[in-house]
Amino acid sequence: MQFIRSRTLERIILEAPELQDFVLVFADGRRIICESKDYGKPIRHPKIKEILDNLIKNKHLTNKDEILIIANRFSQEVKS
Repeated sequence: MQFIRSRTLERIILEAPELQDFVLVFADGRRIICESKDYGKPIRHPKIKEILDNLIKNKHLTNKDEILIIANRFSQEVKS
C-alpha cells in the first residue's frame, strides 16, 4: 500500500465488476489492477494466464495500466 500517501492516488475501487480484487486509480489516468490469491498451492503460469486472459477478454486494459498479482506463494518456474 505504498501508494496510499501518494498525492496522485485518486481512489481505490474494490471488487470492480469484470476487473480484479481492487484497482488503484491515479490522477494521470494510470491504474494498477490488483488480483490477490491465497491458494494452498503456489501459483503457476496457467493461473497467471487465466487472470490476464480475463482482463483482456473484458476489454478493461489501457496502455497506462499495470497489473499486480499478489499471492502468498508462486511456483519456482514463475519466480525464474
